[in-house]
Amino acid sequence: MGEIKIDQVNVHGSELFDELFSNKQGAVIVISHLGNFEVSSALSQSNPQMNLTILQYTKHAQKFNLLLNKFKTNSNIEMLQVTDLDISMAMKLGEKVRRGEFIAISADRLSINHPEASVTCNFFNRPADFPNGPYVLASILQVPIMLLICVKRKGKYNIYFEKIAEGRKISKHERQDFIKDSAQLYAERLEYYASQNPLQWFNFFDFWKSNF
Repeated sequence: MGEIKIDQVNVHGSELFDELFSNKQGAVIVISHLGNFEVSSALSQSNPQMNLTILQYTKHAQKFNLLLNKFKTNSNIEMLQVTDLDISMAMKLGEKVRRGEFIAISADRLSINHPEASVTCNFFNRPADFPNGPYVLASILQVPIMLLICVKRKGKYNIYFEKIAEGRKISKHERQDFIKDSAQLYAERLEYYASQNPLQWFNFFDFWKSNF
């Protein structure tokens, strides 16, 4: 796929993106394996000062290299390989969001090293495990959580931008509820878009809990 121009894309919820960008408010953007996330690079054409860091687990090296090649001509987008979302990584990402940058992380794949770091959500009326990392990270950084979905419809790319949670200080006693509620809302929105675009959800394994 060649470079996608902004005029080839319909952006839905652009006012949410513009508000964050104009206020220099960083955010955690939860993405998925639905559609084609690379299309989102077109956003930087209308916002050349936008900076986006995409987290990619190191054990997915082949996919990392493919994405790196696709984004290498865009200086606004950084690919960052990670093993775990530990304290040192959180501090590094904290510096980025304080500068108003965005952190994108896939929220429909469990951690390779710590699959137990998950939360069970209702997904297509069945229990399924989703990673808790994006929501833990957002609670630590006290930044909004935004959903970004990119799908192709009727020959044109569509970017959907929605708010999952406000950025605020999360107390220790409410953190688990925050993580659960945020993950469940993400699961519901992923279900909505996947049901409309089933052939664009690139899931090739048993997503649901096997003991169901």
